[in-house]
Amino acid sequence: MENWSRQNFMPDILHLFEQKRLPWERLFLYYRESEEFMKPHLLVASACELPQYPPLTDYATLTDHVPN
Repeated sequence: MENWSRQNFMPDILHLFEQKRLPWERLFLYYRESEEFMKPHLLVASACELPQYPPLTDYATLTDHVPN
């Protein structure tokens, strides 16, 4: 678990994938929302599609819910 407000991890993960440092054919980014607080609490990087999670297309989805 990392602190999203201190670093944007999405470009890092994409860079690792593009450099073939993740041994996957495809990369999917998702987030999981806390049922208790109804806000994102987990970034999920996967080699396969996970339809149970919403796709993470904009990192602001995670950071907009972090208090300053």
